[in-house]
Amino acid sequence: MKLTRESCGDFAVSSEREWLVTNGIGGYAAGTVADAPTRRYHGLLVAALAPPLGRRVLFSKLDARATYAGHDYDLSTTRWHDGTLAPAGFVNIEHFRLHRTTPVWTYSLGDAVLERSLWMDRGHNAAYLCFTLISASGPLRIEADLFAVDRDYHALMQAFGVQNVTSVQGRSARIQLGEGTPWYVSVDCGELEAAADWYYGVSLPRETERGLDDGEDIYRALHIGGELKAGERLTILATTENEATMDAAASQRTLDMHETSLLQRWQGRSERARLGAQPGWVWQLVLAADQFVVDRTTADDPAGKTVIAGYPWFGDWGRDTMIALPGLTLVSGRPEIARSIMRTFSRFVDRGMLPNRFPDSGEEPEYNSVDAALWYVVALSAYVRESGDVAFARELFPTLASIVDWYTRGTRYGIGVDDRDGLLRAGEEGVQLTWMDAKVGDRVVSFHHIPCGNCFYCEQKLYSQCAGYKKTGLTAGFGDPNGGGFGEYVRAMPWIVERGMIALPADVSFEEATFVEPVNTCLKAVRKARAASGETVLVIGQGPIGMLLMILAKYEGAKVYASDPMAGRRAASLKFGATEVFDPTAVNLKNEMRERTSGRGADAVLVAVPSPSLVPEALAIARPGGRVLLFAHNDPVMQLNFPAATVGVEEKEILGSYSASVDDQAESAALVFERRLPLRELISHRFPLERIAEALELAAHPAEDTLKVMITHI
Repeated sequence: MKLTRESCGDFAVSSEREWLVTNGIGGYAAGTVADAPTRRYHGLLVAALAPPLGRRVLFSKLDARATYAGHDYDLSTTRWHDGTLAPAGFVNIEHFRLHRTTPVWTYSLGDAVLERSLWMDRGHNAAYLCFTLISASGPLRIEADLFAVDRDYHALMQAFGVQNVTSVQGRSARIQLGEGTPWYVSVDCGELEAAADWYYGVSLPRETERGLDDGEDIYRALHIGGELKAGERLTILATTENEATMDAAASQRTLDMHETSLLQRWQGRSERARLGAQPGWVWQLVLAADQFVVDRTTADDPAGKTVIAGYPWFGDWGRDTMIALPGLTLVSGRPEIARSIMRTFSRFVDRGMLPNRFPDSGEEPEYNSVDAALWYVVALSAYVRESGDVAFARELFPTLASIVDWYTRGTRYGIGVDDRDGLLRAGEEGVQLTWMDAKVGDRVVSFHHIPCGNCFYCEQKLYSQCAGYKKTGLTAGFGDPNGGGFGEYVRAMPWIVERGMIALPADVSFEEATFVEPVNTCLKAVRKARAASGETVLVIGQGPIGMLLMILAKYEGAKVYASDPMAGRRAASLKFGATEVFDPTAVNLKNEMRERTSGRGADAVLVAVPSPSLVPEALAIARPGGRVLLFAHNDPVMQLNFPAATVGVEEKEILGSYSASVDDQAESAALVFERRLPLRELISHRFPLERIAEALELAAHPAEDTLKVMITHI
């Protein structure tokens, strides 16, 4: 994976791209390509003090500068609450890449090339940050300020009075904020100098989007300096272990051997991998899968394993662990890890139930999951089929028998077999038991179509072609399955209740929730058009859907242009991030796009207007080998006419995209719930239900300022 200078130097892009490094015990380091923290969860050492939980952010960030040939260059970036970017080192990044799981930044500083990389010691709360001078015609000096915090990773730091935070002895230092966690820093060359300054008001825009507190104060605890010649490096070790020894080379070798073993194990299981038929991103996924497998030691099993349900928010959850277990361990050729995970969880089975989650604060496990224990049985079955290890199944048989027995006679929260039909029932007022974490009285967002997951089309991920997907899943009609649309109550079919509902966070409004399905639909289209980083994209039409396509193409990293005949919509498109917006009645779109792409044309054209005449125009705008995606052409009688040579000779692709994708369901909800997109600003008009006719008329015949028309329940 690699991002070019164009992407790295665009703060809107590089501050959206995030990286993650883990240590195998629940700790991690995370940040953005721009090196500007945007979440409370970002940090260069987030230590798991009670592995795999008890995470605390200790090493917040490092602001580094390079002096070379009489010039100063920023290497880091911070965004402050007034919007200022200072320093602004993202402009000096030549490119960013992942070397396996290690993020590597390359800086061009005159004729010098400097690399920065970061990795963690496996099994230790220890992070290495290394500067390597790849080439230079003279010496280069590194000066860096190390910023410390000490807080739970869900919290934020505010300045408070502290003394004697940092003590330095030679090339090592001890840092402790107040009565907090002590941690240690050492360097392999250069100098350390204690510092003592608070910096106020670091801005965290992802927290702003989530509607949460979004500012943090950070403490400058240490200054680091060192001079490098070509081929030399300066390495910083940050760790919670007082006796840790600086040995970056040995740490790198250990990590390299571990990741090589992961890839070899996967190759041993995958014939396509052995033949070299798997693309590079699949190899990357094998390494990424391992980041979620961590230690959970117990007195009975010091080598126990578990699965982190998701970085950076979650710890280990029973349901998520068992669902993910086959993909994370069996597919990657590591059945012994699956065995360890299942043995670990068997020790926590209580009254036939598997823990839903282990709280961060160390309380007793929570058992509010109706299906975690069932997924445990499914995971064991997958393990035995893969490994042939029947002996392990016999070892766990008492646990399986306990699950069946308790589920048959009844366990917590009304879970048990219903004598009337032999099916499993569950439910108790005030307790959520399903993957949706939804209970009676909860506010939810519901998808109206969900695929079966088993047919030919689902296996091809063509979910909208699944016969089950096309069945009506949500309706206000009981006689007519498509009856009603604005009823006080709607009927959700069982498959929708089971797999198509997501509970709304308390701070998310119903208005915001209405965007979950259109965001999913547009995200699916953008990805189908392969509108990714480095691509030049034109979106034709800037109504509310066209605007979403533009915003999401930009979110994916593309350089996005747009067109619309309405001046108001053109102005809104620029406001929401389009590079440039054209009036198609005043300019030739084909010529305009060729001027901006060295004569080639757009890599992808997304057509969000249901006009057949726009299809040949879009094909003309696309470069040879480019893509045209039709988003609004759903009329079964509409005919399209275009020169056959555009496809047969110029090899341009015509793509369609219809409805939402279950694969993007969780991500589309997160984009809305975490307010990563400017969705509320897309709402231009609101109407009460009694003015619905007026609202529909405006949506059908929009004015200059019309975007999203909302019909409210109040």
